[in-house]
Amino acid sequence: MLPNAGPAGIVPAASAHVAAGCQDFAPGMSPTPPIERFLVHVRRRERLAVAGEVIGAWLSVLILLAMVVLALVSAELLEASLPLRLTVVIAAGVATVVAFGRYLWRVRHIRSPLSVAALVETRVTRLSGAVRTAVELTGQLERSDQQRGDDPRAGIARGLALAHLASVAAALEGVPARTVTSFGRARQRMALTLVLLTLAAPLLFLPSFRGAVRALIDGVQHGVGAAQEAPHEHSVLAFDLNLRLSYPAYTRLPARHLENTSGDLAALLGTRVELTARALVPAIAAALVWEDTGDTSQTPSAASAPNAGSPASDIPRTLPLTVAPDGVTITGDFTVRRSGRYRFQLTSAERGLLVEGQSRTIEALADVPPTATIFEPEAATRDETLEVRSLDPVRIGFHLTDDFGLGEVELSVRKVGGVEGPTRRRIAVLNGERNYVGGTDLELRRFQLEPGEVLTVAVEAIDGNSVATVPGRGRSRELRIRLYSADERHAENLEAQRALMDAMLDLLADRLESPITLEDSAFDAVADAQGRIVLSSGLLLDRLARLAQAMEDDPIAADGVKEALVDMRTRHAALVDQEGRQVGDARSMVDGSEKPTLLAALVQSNTRGTAELETDIPWLDRLLEQQEKERLLNDAKSLVALEREIRELMEKLKKGDDPALRAELQRRLEELLRKVDQMTSNLSRSAKPMPFENANMDAMEQADARGLDEVRSTVESLMAMVREGRLDEAMASIDSLSKAIQGMNSRIEEDVAGSGGEGGSGPPGAAALRQLNSDVERLENKQRAVERDARELDQAVRDSMSDRIADALAPEIAGEMGKLRQVADGLGQIGRDGLHADDQKRLDELQKKAEQARENLSAEQLPEASRQLDQLGHELDSLKSDLDAEGARPGAQGAAARAAARSLGRVGSAARDVGSRVEELTPDASELLDPAGRQRLDELARRQNDIEERARRVEDDLGKVDAERPGTKGGLGGPLESAQKAMQDAGKHFEEKRDPGRGAKAAERAGDRLQELREAIDRELGTDPQGPGGVGGTSSRSRVAIPDADRYAVPKEFREELLKSVKEQAPARYRSLIERYYEALVQ
Repeated sequence: MLPNAGPAGIVPAASAHVAAGCQDFAPGMSPTPPIERFLVHVRRRERLAVAGEVIGAWLSVLILLAMVVLALVSAELLEASLPLRLTVVIAAGVATVVAFGRYLWRVRHIRSPLSVAALVETRVTRLSGAVRTAVELTGQLERSDQQRGDDPRAGIARGLALAHLASVAAALEGVPARTVTSFGRARQRMALTLVLLTLAAPLLFLPSFRGAVRALIDGVQHGVGAAQEAPHEHSVLAFDLNLRLSYPAYTRLPARHLENTSGDLAALLGTRVELTARALVPAIAAALVWEDTGDTSQTPSAASAPNAGSPASDIPRTLPLTVAPDGVTITGDFTVRRSGRYRFQLTSAERGLLVEGQSRTIEALADVPPTATIFEPEAATRDETLEVRSLDPVRIGFHLTDDFGLGEVELSVRKVGGVEGPTRRRIAVLNGERNYVGGTDLELRRFQLEPGEVLTVAVEAIDGNSVATVPGRGRSRELRIRLYSADERHAENLEAQRALMDAMLDLLADRLESPITLEDSAFDAVADAQGRIVLSSGLLLDRLARLAQAMEDDPIAADGVKEALVDMRTRHAALVDQEGRQVGDARSMVDGSEKPTLLAALVQSNTRGTAELETDIPWLDRLLEQQEKERLLNDAKSLVALEREIRELMEKLKKGDDPALRAELQRRLEELLRKVDQMTSNLSRSAKPMPFENANMDAMEQADARGLDEVRSTVESLMAMVREGRLDEAMASIDSLSKAIQGMNSRIEEDVAGSGGEGGSGPPGAAALRQLNSDVERLENKQRAVERDARELDQAVRDSMSDRIADALAPEIAGEMGKLRQVADGLGQIGRDGLHADDQKRLDELQKKAEQARENLSAEQLPEASRQLDQLGHELDSLKSDLDAEGARPGAQGAAARAAARSLGRVGSAARDVGSRVEELTPDASELLDPAGRQRLDELARRQNDIEERARRVEDDLGKVDAERPGTKGGLGGPLESAQKAMQDAGKHFEEKRDPGRGAKAAERAGDRLQELREAIDRELGTDPQGPGGVGGTSSRSRVAIPDADRYAVPKEFREELLKSVKEQAPARYRSLIERYYEALVQ
């Protein structure tokens, strides 16, 4: 269909000549080409016009940019540095991109025939709509030619379209293309470009502009002489050089004169230099040519200094100088901004431009920042943390120095771990002093320190440097101030106890792995291994000493912990002293015959040390566990107190909003959150590994940890509510917080009470009874230690006695043994017939005792044999007395008794003679021991007396427990009384210094009775280790041995891997076995 709209005079005319239109254009002919040629011509001209307009604008911008930059460079307002060159290139590139984009934006509207037709119609109004319709009809005709069939109407439509196209083609023949496309704006832009070029061209003939162009092209600094010809070099152009140095005013230094100098100088930054020189060649102009060394390390203000050129510049800058009318005297001045070199340059009327071939040097000296030192408090001088017990002001004394003068002093304080930065306070304004000693008081209260928090304090000195952009600032070493925290001190001591136990485990591993335990070990290897063990033991003693000293300042430490550590150190120190002497003797041994004796002594010391460690480690482990639980209980109680404070603050805040009260509430909530985190950390540190076969996997998440998580979540919600002002919700949430804290506290109290802690619930007197049990355990430990030492001394006595017997007493002892044989035989030959059955039994027992005394003599046990013979003599006299009484009776029984009494008198006399002689032959222990051994025997007596005194205190404590739990003393007093009797016997034997073996046996009896007492206390408390759920009756102080070789299927390999795993990771295939061993070790 033909369009309904069309310009008058075109479409109607086409309608009137449809037939003619159909006849004029035969098949293969069309009016379309003239229209297309016209549109293509218009589009080409339009693109040329747009291009001319854009190019003219682009050239104008580039010319203006070049003129401005060259003018600034020639005026030395800008330097032809790399940044400037890059800026110019980037600006030109941006202008090019903008111009090209503008061109594309403009020509996008004339890409299609329809857009060109629209442009024609806007320029020729009488063709409005006709040209676009013709373009559209052209496309329709092409499609209809491909789809045309036998429809007669199609021919009519095509004829109308061709007629319209013919009309438009005829109309366009009268329209010149130049009326459609205008080059006016393009001509204007090009004219502007020509005007700018005309104005810029004369400037290029100016030397300054040419120099600027060359500077930009070559990348060098434009200067006054840059456009001049290359100067001629001359070795020296100036002499008799005098300099006057005027230092910056803040230095308060007088001016300095340098007469007849070479020109090389070193001056402080900012120093003004006035120079006077004489020229070798008469000059009409003079200048200084600067060569920058590029060294700006000493010139922090160089970047801001006037005329501070680029360090990379190869062409020097110039500073004009004044030439006197005589052409010889030269004067000028400059300010030192940076290090560099300079040369004199002269302009001579006859010889042209001259420049010195040799440079003169200027070294710019930087003002060194001040130094600051804190000398008060004394902890600052030792680089230690100052611990304060209160928030009273702390005096900060400081010493400041500066090379030219101080300006201000500031105190910088920062709370470690705080979100805010350091706070600075001006504490002094100085007037250029070079040395200053002062002080100030640091108010700790304004920082709201909590126990354990740390402040860092530093003094900062600022000099009076008015030349540099930023004055010099010196800072002292930081002083750390920590507010004392009993909880942290206790935590440090607990951590030290853990480290001590680890060190003891390492030492135990060394003793178990020592080659001394192997039969075929070389003697030198044994001596070296035990030497290393002695060194490790010495380090262990140092740990014990430091820990015992630290316990002095631990108010939370449980009673008796320090005393136990001191006792442990005393025992190990005696062992280290003895073992150290043995190792020294082994290393200095000359005669190989001493090896067996020394090796036996080392084996004995290593065995004793192993036993000490195997008893002390489990004890220390239990002590640590108890302290951890008590600390957890104290932490829980502090949470309860803090929760009450928070509730009170919430109630006050609800009555009236107060910013200060809200801030205090937030601070308390943050404190509560910190305590929760601390308790969580303590729980994780105090957790102990558990063998997998004994673990309840459903209960691995402890109730305490869950309670802390609940408290933390509630506190975080409360903090958010307080910040957002939701006080009603916060008051409701505080109830759930209180419930969570109280519940957790109750669980902890029950746990501590169930494990023997302080302050838990339980039957009356339970806490005191548990404390008594702990005291008895420590007493038993001391008694066992005395027993071990006594047995060692007894063994030393036996060894010494054996040597004496071998040297001198063997023949006499052999004779006495023969006499004892006769005594035993004589007792056996006494007729039993007619004697009472009891007398016959007594005779048999006396015969056995005589034989046993003889065996002890044979075994060189003289003290024991002497004691038995003395007892034998008394019993023989007693039996003879009884037989004499029976012999007074008439009859056969009386006659048998009289005959037996006569024989018994002869045997008894012989037995008493042997006993007297053996007693004479038996030396006292003090005679057989060396001075060190006698000293140890005296020490044993002292220690045993101390144990007796402690036992009396335990007896007093038992009476106090009985007051709370009537009947307790009646059940526990018996073992304690027996233990005290054995202690007295042991002390008596030690003081007599005759037979330490008997003292060792008495000490053993005392230890056994104390163990019975502990077991009785356990039964009283309901924690008997032999009861249900216990692990058997193993003594808590008994030695825990490594499993025997016949206990497991892989004995030898297991033992080797187990000993190795004490220090290394255990092999996976032995994991279950090692877990069993760990469980036994903890027991």
